[in-house]
Amino acid sequence: MAKRGRPKKVVEEEKIEFSKTKTPGIQVKKLGMITLGYKVTYDKGRKEIYNPKTERYEVKQCKSSKMFKDYEEAVAFKEKMDRKRKGLLTEEERRLTFEDALEDFLDYANYNKLNGLTYKNSVKSHVNHMRKFFDGPDERKYIDAITTLTIEDYFEWCHDVEGLTKSTITHHKTTLLQMWKYLSKNGTVPMNDQTIAMADIRVVKSDFEGRALTIEEFNRMIQYAAECEEDLSILSLVLLAGGGGLRRGEIAGLRWENVNFNERNIRIIDNRVQVGTKETVKRPKTNEIRNIPMHDVLFNTLKVVKEWQEVILKREVTDADYVYMTKINLINNYLPSTGKISRRFKEFEKRMNKYFLKAGEVEIEPVRLHDLRHTFVTNLMSGAFNSKGEWIEPADIIQIHFASGHKIKSADTTATKRYLHDLGFRDSITKFFNETIEVDILPIIEERKDDEGKILVGEKYKKYKTRKAIETRAKRAAKEVKERIVLDNDAPLSDIHEFKRKEIVEEEPKKTTKKKVESTEAVEEKTTTKAEPTLVIASEPEELIFK
Repeated sequence: MAKRGRPKKVVEEEKIEFSKTKTPGIQVKKLGMITLGYKVTYDKGRKEIYNPKTERYEVKQCKSSKMFKDYEEAVAFKEKMDRKRKGLLTEEERRLTFEDALEDFLDYANYNKLNGLTYKNSVKSHVNHMRKFFDGPDERKYIDAITTLTIEDYFEWCHDVEGLTKSTITHHKTTLLQMWKYLSKNGTVPMNDQTIAMADIRVVKSDFEGRALTIEEFNRMIQYAAECEEDLSILSLVLLAGGGGLRRGEIAGLRWENVNFNERNIRIIDNRVQVGTKETVKRPKTNEIRNIPMHDVLFNTLKVVKEWQEVILKREVTDADYVYMTKINLINNYLPSTGKISRRFKEFEKRMNKYFLKAGEVEIEPVRLHDLRHTFVTNLMSGAFNSKGEWIEPADIIQIHFASGHKIKSADTTATKRYLHDLGFRDSITKFFNETIEVDILPIIEERKDDEGKILVGEKYKKYKTRKAIETRAKRAAKEVKERIVLDNDAPLSDIHEFKRKEIVEEEPKKTTKKKVESTEAVEEKTTTKAEPTLVIASEPEELIFK
């Protein structure tokens, strides 16, 4: 029999409700007893609206609505819309404001789904910035006063004040251009879309310029990622981009089925990209499937990462699983966002340079994730010295061409294209990285394994990390002591105790005391009362008398 108990109280959630006000066409928006605002519904007249079913534009009576915080503002707007419909607006009121034009365009964009340029996605992210800039006390709030210079000022404001990138501002320009074309076609006001088209995005160039890492810097980055990062996905990210030349979307779209350990080869088939708020899988940028060779460090890294994933998942990794998966993605079983991969790399760089600074080592100048791909191509094409001072020759340019997917000028002429075929060879690339990347991943990871041979994760890794940190600090302290002893008048290295004693004495603050002028009689009294023996030299030099 089912257990009887007290009936559960049904808690009714408060819903948002709209109710009429004393003014027709204005509703109050409430959540329980709380007033959230006032909704004004007004007639916009007859307009052409695209019907996707008939694939034609149809004239329909359009209505729209707008929210206001204050009731007085809502009433004033409603009265203005009524006067506009009756043709009773004053000359000043007849001037179209940017806000009104924007609202009109948003309704149009929302109705007609402009190539994905919908209110909920792209346009919505631009609207807030536009309203901030154009809703001012000066003339720029009126459409007929906006010039190309005004638009350029807006672009500059977006960059300098709002911190938007040039790429994002370009999207803003596209939205404005579509808005101008709509207003011109609709006949709302005579518009010239060249006002926007001719506007130059005059943003100040960032001090940051992309660059390729040197072989020494790349080795240090790999070393740190292997030794100090619990999440081994960051190690795979560094080596796939810098040691394989993969783009961000190609790393995000790489599955284990495309990694062939027997042939030491990676096939780049998919490119996972973010479009609006959704992600989709496409072909690589050049629409060409590429083959990437796995040199020793990349091969060992992917082996280790696969093993690490299996420890977290507590099962074998399948071919359909993705190669780049962070620890949190594996635990919660969801794919990492492609947009956040670059951010994770930035955070990794900050941790790395903080570690180098604390260790007294030279920091690595920050680079973008895409710069690791430039590192791959640049070092292969230019050659490099390894740590032994040996010169490693550049790789074959045709192999670089097919491995990277870059259009290299010397391999991109019409005559070359006619006879250029990918024979699959990547031996010069493998040779170059085997002789320049000198970090041995396997011993480093072996230290991170338990007695059963499993890679440490979670609390076990934290304990291991704490122990390693204590050992590192002890080694660093001993090294500093030895270095300071050597610098201290070439003192012997074994004289550590004497060094410490001297260091303490030197660091002790000197006491400053005021000298008191004392009489000769007082001095004589002190000397007579002292119990310490006084050494007196007698008339004959051989005699020493103690009194």
